[in-house]
Amino acid sequence: MYKYHTDEFGHQITVTNNIDISEFDEFEMVSLLAEAREIEGPIMFEVGVGGSVSTTPIIKDGVVYFGSNDKKMYATDAKTGRILWSFSAEEPIMSEAVIYENKIYFGSYDKCIYCLDLNGNLIWKFPTQGKIAVKPETVDNKLFIGSEDGNIYCLDTETGQLIWKFPTQGPVIGCPVHHEGRIYVGSNDYNFYCLSVDGYEIWKFRAGGEIIFNSIVVDDVVYFGCFDSNFYAVTTEGDLVWKIPITEAINSFIAYSDGVLYFGSRNYNCYAVTTEGDILWEFKTNNIHGSGISVYENVIFFGSCDNNLYCNDKKTGKLIWKFPTKGIVVCTNPAVYKNKVYFGSWDCHLYCLSLNGELIWKFPTSLSYSAPVNLELNKNYKKTLEVVWNAEPTRTDDDKYKEKVRTEQGFGGYGDFDTGYKMSTSYLGKKKKRYG
Repeated sequence: MYKYHTDEFGHQITVTNNIDISEFDEFEMVSLLAEAREIEGPIMFEVGVGGSVSTTPIIKDGVVYFGSNDKKMYATDAKTGRILWSFSAEEPIMSEAVIYENKIYFGSYDKCIYCLDLNGNLIWKFPTQGKIAVKPETVDNKLFIGSEDGNIYCLDTETGQLIWKFPTQGPVIGCPVHHEGRIYVGSNDYNFYCLSVDGYEIWKFRAGGEIIFNSIVVDDVVYFGCFDSNFYAVTTEGDLVWKIPITEAINSFIAYSDGVLYFGSRNYNCYAVTTEGDILWEFKTNNIHGSGISVYENVIFFGSCDNNLYCNDKKTGKLIWKFPTKGIVVCTNPAVYKNKVYFGSWDCHLYCLSLNGELIWKFPTSLSYSAPVNLELNKNYKKTLEVVWNAEPTRTDDDKYKEKVRTEQGFGGYGDFDTGYKMSTSYLGKKKKRYG
């Protein structure tokens, strides 16, 4: 399938063998999402250029900052939606930004990590060897972030200089989380890692699938979802407390409030689970739940691939209202600021609603067509990696606290550190230029 579009400068863009969901009617969109549901792993790295918004908006001092698949980071007025400035990266931005010490940090599919001032001026950028689709973590003048190249990076927030990097066996779509001097993060290599802030492995926990997005640490227990269809509780020393089987992959951000964890699954459901592992309620939407969840007072907000933003009672799960868009609402965590809800949609808009679900304004990105998704590429990618991931042995108590030495120079990638694992020949052939 060939699609031809023009960008904001009038240049023709050719999208080859991709699926442009903006061209689909409702039946075709349902078919596409059904096909995506059958793919065992995440599909984030197979998304192309378009106006879709899937990043979480962050808001500071009346300004909304968010990235888009049109390659831009935007700043808009939170009250009116008026654009204040935009900054252009070289590829789509699907990484949530963070603001730390009055600077904006985010990653892009152009493989770079960016630092801007609050006026949109570039301070520095740091190149990795893979696309970046995760939220950074910042603490004590250090920035932690994962990349498709399999590394977890630690950078100096002021200069952008590499402090250390830690290699895993698969793309890192997990968001690093700092807690009491440790970094917790999941990888597509089926492992959940606990690292020191100096970049040494303290322990890793082997799950049965990819671990993406965030984890939550509460009272010395780490909670995270997995593509093996389980929701896990693991101690901060790496021991399993419990796991809850869910019928399909867990591919949403997790929220926590008052002893309850909230998350979504590809089985269309949003769940509320206690820290003891009891399911309080589940709420079914009309398609894949791939969005983040935000808790505000007595309600939760979350999106779905059925194109709606939902507002539900956090204690009972009962629907209060839902707001329809013209595109899937995926990945984004709705943000609440001064009694308004902000979120993005695949329909190329950022929305601002009242707490009652009424539209206040919507902001169009620079491209009016949705970002294409290449599902076939993802299927082949999964097949080439599964041999490596399945080969890794489960850790034993003897090596639970064995430190893995971080890498301080050069770009580590899959198969280049002393694990004994090697990437398949077909995959290395395709990635030779990227990983060396």
